[in-house]
Amino acid sequence: MSSIAILIYLILHMFSDIGSQQVPEHHYVLKRPFGKINATTGQSFVNLLRGDFYIDTTYILKEVLKSHRYKTLAITLPSKWGKSLNLDMMKTFLEIQVDNRGKRILPQYRSTSYKLFHNNQLREENGQIVRLYEPLYISFSNTLLRKHQGRHPVICLDFGNTNASNYRGILQEMANRIKNAYSQHEYMISALIDEIRGSGSTPSKNNTAKKLKSFMQMMHGKPNYEDLINSIWLLSRILYDHFGSKVFILLDNYEGVLLNALTNTAISEAESPLILAFFSSLMVRSFQSNDYMEKGILTGSFKMLNLIPHLNNVTEYKTTQHVMMRLYSIEEEVLMSIFHRLGLPQIRRSKVTNWYGGYHWGSNLCYSVYSPQTVMNFLSTGKVGYLKERHVEFDPVLENMFYHRTVRTYILWLLYSKPILVSQKEIRPQQFLTDFIKFKEALRNSKNPFDDLSIEPYLCAVGILAIARLHGGFGTQVRMPNHAVRMEVAEKLIHFYEKNFNLSISALNEAIENLALFMLIGDNKLEDLKYFLQTITRNEALMAEMEESKYREQEIFELFLCFIFNYFTFRITLSHDYQIESIEKVQLNKWIMFNDYSVTFIQFRMNDSSAEHVLDICKNHATTMPMFTQLPFVKFVGINFRPNGEVDICTESLNGPFEMVSNYTTKPPPIYAV
Repeated sequence: MSSIAILIYLILHMFSDIGSQQVPEHHYVLKRPFGKINATTGQSFVNLLRGDFYIDTTYILKEVLKSHRYKTLAITLPSKWGKSLNLDMMKTFLEIQVDNRGKRILPQYRSTSYKLFHNNQLREENGQIVRLYEPLYISFSNTLLRKHQGRHPVICLDFGNTNASNYRGILQEMANRIKNAYSQHEYMISALIDEIRGSGSTPSKNNTAKKLKSFMQMMHGKPNYEDLINSIWLLSRILYDHFGSKVFILLDNYEGVLLNALTNTAISEAESPLILAFFSSLMVRSFQSNDYMEKGILTGSFKMLNLIPHLNNVTEYKTTQHVMMRLYSIEEEVLMSIFHRLGLPQIRRSKVTNWYGGYHWGSNLCYSVYSPQTVMNFLSTGKVGYLKERHVEFDPVLENMFYHRTVRTYILWLLYSKPILVSQKEIRPQQFLTDFIKFKEALRNSKNPFDDLSIEPYLCAVGILAIARLHGGFGTQVRMPNHAVRMEVAEKLIHFYEKNFNLSISALNEAIENLALFMLIGDNKLEDLKYFLQTITRNEALMAEMEESKYREQEIFELFLCFIFNYFTFRITLSHDYQIESIEKVQLNKWIMFNDYSVTFIQFRMNDSSAEHVLDICKNHATTMPMFTQLPFVKFVGINFRPNGEVDICTESLNGPFEMVSNYTTKPPPIYAV
């Protein structure tokens, strides 16, 4: 090969897009050993990079920025799956950096975003420039860097948590969200004033003055209905005229307004169509009839674009069956390699799997994936737990659903980790939209207990349920995917019972600490636990609900007690580093809680002869368990609920070593294995 040919080859290779050949789709950066990690879990992409551990998801840009059939992309994923964080990453990558008068920072290589994505240099909070520990994936993609990095104005909006209870309130909330988007470009006020001063012709001055007046009206005035409809289109035009580049519009939680209109029982039937009409007009004007938009990115937890008529230029990625699920996730193989580098023992790996796993993607659910936020939360604290800021924590729909007894019973079964077999039709998005229209009537009418309404699509959309297994023509198995979700829903249900059934949270907390103290030292009489359980049996409203249930009273009461004890085990696990395992797959009334030093066996019975007899049953069953012989301290708790509402508790603590009284070779599948 001649020297000229070699030179041409090297030049072409240098400017080619070689990212996919040199860097894997996912790679993580670990700067320090486990125990010293300060992984950032906030909503800022730059702050994420400042942590001692981060997962590089800039590969998403390659999928988002490639040519699509339509100009708008809709990405639907469960909550807390990195949608907001990755929108901030897109904004950081795409946005033109300007000074306070709207002038580009020139030359471009002086801008902080250029240094980040081209040179892998990050500006710390103290102003110091440091190099990234490893280059970002997108830094290998020269084509995307040249075409898009720092070359577009960006409009960012968030329609989440729209909770107004009437039409006027919705318009006011939307006006505030749009004003926030305008305030991100406040520099345009100075830029337009400078343009007026420097303009020579009167028509040009008048045109610029008109844009300035409209901009000021949106930021500081009281925009009317038409102003709101045209607001995002107007901002797109102003930014396009100023920069000469088409804009990217990034909209997070796009379904917030629709969700509120369809499920908020305080919104009248006459106002719901008005809200839907307003939102549809806003979306069509902003994303369909916007010649100044380069591309729009919509993210949300629900597939609801079918409710917006005439918005037909959207490429919609579908939940767990699309490549975005993989790009937004950490695959189990990658996670295990992280833990291997950290030297994490197998028992702690199992904790992470049980608390954060349970999600799959692919046509045959062949990939197990984890949310990056939950993994970074674990690496930051070294402990399992759940993120209280998840969307479901403030979910008014779920709270309203709890008012229906059949829904609460259904949730109790799910909290027991029971998988539910449903048809594909019941969880597909089309069925979800069909049933969603009926939700408000069901939520408002207490006589309709959701008997003819499928709630699985909603629970799947918010991440409470996940597909566990495909059964071919028989249907699909869904379940609560992990302990973090169960703990979160359990707390929501506990607060519901506190509010509507006068369940004493203070007594509950004292009972949990009482039980944890017994597990620690073994000589506590569990008086607080006894008192709390008796408050349940003497709660007239709660007992009346048990009697009205279509289940037998004893069944529903046992199920409720199982829910209470499972909540105990979650709380004790989080605060005292215990492992928890329910050892019966059919019966609900047996638990094992253990750590490195001791194991506690708990069993309750209804209307038995005595708590001592229940304790003997508990001890006999415990001797069949392998862990009975592995730990030096064993504690037993027998609980008997009498027909008159009295509760008896009998305990015993023993020192080992012990011998098994029967051959026990097969460990039953755990219900809760934390």
